Amino acid sequence: MAAAGRARAAAANRLILALALAWPLAVANRLLVDSENDLWDAVAVAEGDRWALAWDTAAGLAAATPEAACAAALDLYGLAADRLATHLRGTDRAVVETAAAFRGVRESITGRDRSDT
Repeated sequence: MAAAGRARAAAANRLILALALAWPLAVANRLLVDSENDLWDAVAVAEGDRWALAWDTAAGLAAATPEAACAAALDLYGLAADRLATHLRGTDRAVVETAAAFRGVRESITGRDRSDT
């Protein structure tokens, strides 16, 4: 969406991913929080530095271009999909596999190698 000149739509989708993916990861990590305000840091600690940096970038806490922020949101999706893969069934799995295929195309076009991130 950012490439199509729809910066606000791209930003909204980045935030939707950043906010929505935290809850399933909290469950996967068996986290209990007193408040939703505590959720974001708890998931970042449980998932580690890679998740935390991607979340901060996608959510706008870390300085980044719109394209880098979109890439970070896709990284969040990929990290969550990898972490939750054993829980996916049927159409949920198909959606994740389609998104993973897109991520592979994007990475091959940009020359990014995920093995070192």
